[in-house]
Order: sequence, then structure tokens, then C-alpha cells
Amino acid sequence: MPCPHCGWQLGQDNPSPALALGRILDGRYHIGRVLGHGGFGITYLAWDANLHLRLAIKEYLPRDSAARAQDGVSVAVFSGMAGDQFTYGLDRFIEEARTLARFDQQPGIVTVKNFFRTRGTGYCVMDYVEGITLRQYLESQPDHRISVTAALRLLMPVADALRVVHKEGLLHRDLAPDNIYLTQDGRIKLLDFGAARYAAGEHSQSLSIILKPGYSPEEQYRSKSRQGPWTDVYGLAATFYRAITGRIPPESLERLHHDDLVPPSRLGVAIPPEQEAVLLKALAVRAEQRYQDVAAFQQALQTGTPPAPQQPPASALSPSPVAPPDLSGPGNRGRSSLAKALAGVAVGLTVIGVVLWQFPTATPVVMVVAVLLAIPAGVWWLGTINTTHPVNPVTQPPSPTGASTGRAGQAAGNPGTHAPAWANCRPQAEAGDARAQCALGLIYWHGRGVAKNGPDALHWFRLAADQGDAEAQCWLGVLHLERNAGEAVQWFRKAAEQGYAVAQFNLGVFHLEGLANRVAKDYREAAQWFRRAAEQGDADGQNILGWLYQEGLGVAQDDREALRWFRQAATHGHAAAPYNLGWLYLNGRGVVQDEAEAMRW
Repeated sequence: MPCPHCGWQLGQDNPSPALALGRILDGRYHIGRVLGHGGFGITYLAWDANLHLRLAIKEYLPRDSAARAQDGVSVAVFSGMAGDQFTYGLDRFIEEARTLARFDQQPGIVTVKNFFRTRGTGYCVMDYVEGITLRQYLESQPDHRISVTAALRLLMPVADALRVVHKEGLLHRDLAPDNIYLTQDGRIKLLDFGAARYAAGEHSQSLSIILKPGYSPEEQYRSKSRQGPWTDVYGLAATFYRAITGRIPPESLERLHHDDLVPPSRLGVAIPPEQEAVLLKALAVRAEQRYQDVAAFQQALQTGTPPAPQQPPASALSPSPVAPPDLSGPGNRGRSSLAKALAGVAVGLTVIGVVLWQFPTATPVVMVVAVLLAIPAGVWWLGTINTTHPVNPVTQPPSPTGASTGRAGQAAGNPGTHAPAWANCRPQAEAGDARAQCALGLIYWHGRGVAKNGPDALHWFRLAADQGDAEAQCWLGVLHLERNAGEAVQWFRKAAEQGYAVAQFNLGVFHLEGLANRVAKDYREAAQWFRRAAEQGDADGQNILGWLYQEGLGVAQDDREALRWFRQAATHGHAAAPYNLGWLYLNGRGVVQDEAEAMRW
């Protein structure tokens, strides 16, 4: 029979690389069977010989930077950068265990009893409780889902636990049904803080990538993104969605370009419209459009109150700098419907010329059909190359989808002409054409028809930037940001002083939050840069400037000015601005209170 304390059975052992059954740690903990094995470590059932208690022990053993040593007990750390990552991670593992030990009075968190270092790694000793995961529970239910009322009952204790954790500056970052535990005596516990990281200070600059498809927000797909309580809001909301629909939400990264999240009500879930609106807001792809803390989400979910206005607070407002959009002018992030229609007509006329050239005997009917097909195709094509670039934290430049300026830039963005683009740009670039040099930099950076080559991309960007090309200067700012913040700011400033709206917006971001001891946090300076971008029609700058006026940060508080800038941002297609306008009308801020107008926005 297996041991009732640790699960050991004669003739059985734990699978490699786990510690063998019966091993003793710290002179008192007898290792039992494996309870779980993830990318960062292994959790064992154990017996405490001193207290005569069954416990759970988590061993820090990240598979990417360490392995079990030949003695079967110690941990062998890989050399080079992996070793540095292991050391940093081990320090965080112990630090997090120490922090979690302070939550021993929080009923929603498994109590940490002890933690220690030995054999080259670290261990965290926790209470062991009998029960099943929420994932196991849901899989046992009809249609693998539960009612909204039942989901609220199960997940509100998790929200309570998260609020406590967030007050200490910690994020969980791995919320999902398999990390929520239902004990046999009816309690709810939040498990596995192995992915937890501090959300403030230096820790926020290099958060490791922790992914759980369907439950991880898009900012967790990038190692140096800005993460905060809103990150766990997404994971909690995704878990709620899974519980009531039986479906895991689509991956957030896929939703960036095409959001195919189906509202629960369309899946047959009985949920009040107000609660559904709250849930969908918490599942917003963009971090700044979600609830910014668990308390706000929890209160709205329980009361069914409408979502709060999408006005990001200072802690969540500023994304990392955005790369310049590849459009045909500074600050131009889209073209008007009229321009698209005219372009479609131009394409249609071009088709007529091509048809006449290739088929001089074509009948008028053929001509008409060709034009009718070409005009909407031209409008559609123009739409694909002039997409809006909403505010979103990025540390790598997005792939260009449209023209820069001139033929060279257009060729760089056209997926059907990669090789010809390189051939055409190269002679022009070598002849000193700054626009061709910038386009060639894009070609090398993205590997368009040639092998990706970062040094060559930087070379051509710098040549163009030294000639005063604002777009190239902005790209150099983006590419230098992680390696040399001081130089990045210099390039952004050069582009901004030439009137390049994206660079102006980025400088506003830097002054809003401060940047690596290179740019001081200064709301007044931030407002000035956002204003310069906004006056050029930059929708992101207009929306944030409206928020600054609404809050009185860096400018005198003025609801009318806030209304004016939100309205301009909405006109330019900013996703959050109409919501902010609705909120102003609903509350009579800067305008006469008008619920009908609020609802329209």
C-alpha cells in the first residue's frame, strides 16, 4: 500500500528529473510523489518529520537554465546567460516566498510555512490541502460550464486574494482554472505563484514571458512590456469566461488584429447585459481599455454597473514607445473615405488602360465589369495599407504594412515586390537618397526579400537619419531604446523637432512616466509634446491630451478642453475616445448632462 503521508509505494519512484521518493531535505522534509511539474519547477507532496504534517514543497528548477545534477539531488546550472537568468530567478523565487509568507491570514492563498536554499537551488514549503482544480471541476460539469451565479461564488474569493497580493506590489500572471483550487471543505485557494513578479520599480523593466494561451493578455507576450494589476484582471476575466461558456477565449495576440471573441450571451449563457459588458471590458485586448485594478472589476461584476470610462490612469496610461507607422506623412494614421474612394477610381481608370493595352478589342461590357471590380478592390487595398495604429505597448517595431514616402517606401511595404524593392532601393540609397536609405533599412530589418540583418538595417537608418530623415530618426529611437535610452531619446527628439508626430507622442510618453533616469517625469512637459502630436491630427496624442485636461495633469483642469480633444480623437478613429465622450455626457462634465448623447457615443 502507498504511504498515507507522502504517497510512496514499494517499487515506484518519481519520474526524472524529479527528486527520488524518500529523499530528505533540510533534515526534516521527506519527499513524496510529484504533485505538479511546470516550466519553472516541480511541486512534491512531502512529510514534515518535526510537525508530523503533510505539506507541499516547490523546488525551483527552470528547465531553460538548469537540470538535475548527476548525484540526483543537486541542481546543475547552465553556463552563460542561462546561468545569470537562473541566479536572478532564484533570488526572485526566495523573495516571493518570503512575501507570500506574510499572507498566512489570507484564506484565498495557500500558506507558506518555510523556504530555504540548498543543493544549488531553492525550496518553498506550503500547506497541502485535499481537493481538485477548477479545471477538473469544470470538466466534470454538464457542457463543461457552470452558471454565472456559481462562477461568481467561486471566483470572488480569488479576486479578494488578488487584491491583497497586488497591495504588496506582486502580480500573479498565471491565472487560469488549473491554478485555482477547490478544497474538500469548500474553500477556494489561489495556487502557483511561480510566475509572480513585482509590478513596480526595476522589476517591471524585465518581466519574464509567462504564457497560458487564452488566459494571458497580449502584454505578457513581450518580455519588457508594462504589466500591472490590469494583467491579472485579464486572466481572472478569461477564467470567468471559460467557466460560464465552456470555451477558452481566443489568444489575445490573435485578437489584436481580428477580435473574434464571442460574447457569452451569443453562446446561450444567461447573463444580464450589464454584467456581460463588465466582463467584455475586463477582457479588452488593449491594457488601457480594461479595468485597471481587480477591485473595480470585482465591484462592477457583482453590482452589474456599467463599465467606467476608458481613461487610463497614469500607472497604466503610457505604453512603451511606438514605432513610426509607415504612412505617407507625419501624424497621418489613415486616409479619409473620400481619399480612398478617389484612389479606388484611380485604380479603376488604371485598369481601363491595362485592359485597352492588353485587349484592344475589348467590348464596353468588359470595360464596365473591370472598373466595377477594380474600384472596390482599390478601396479595399488602400484600407489594408493605411491601417490605424492604436496605442499599444511595443518594444519591437511593427511590420510596415503600407508606404513610407515615395516609390522606395511603397516597394518596401508591398509583399509582392520584396526582391524588386531591394534591387530598386539599393542604387538610390547608395546614391544618397535618404528616403531610399530609410526604405532599405526597413527591408533589412524585416527581411523583405533579403535575409534579416539588424546591423545593415541600423546602417541604412543612420545614413538616412544623418541626412535629417525624420522617419529614420524615429526608427533609430525605437531600435536603441532597450540598449541605450539616452541615444534613443536624442533620436526621438530630432524627429520630434522636425514635426514627426509619432516621435512627439513618444517623448510625451517618456515625460509622463519617466525613462531610465534619462527623462524626468514631468506632466507639463508631457502635455506639451502630446499637444504637438495632437495638433497634427495624432489620435493617440489627442486622446491622452484630453485625459490630461480631464485630470488637470500638466495643464489646468478643463473639462471643455477634454471634450474638445476627445472629440477630435474620436473623429480620427481612436477606439477609446467615443467612450470617454460618452462618460463626459453621462456625468455632465464640460457639457450639459445628456444621457441620450452619452448612449450615442
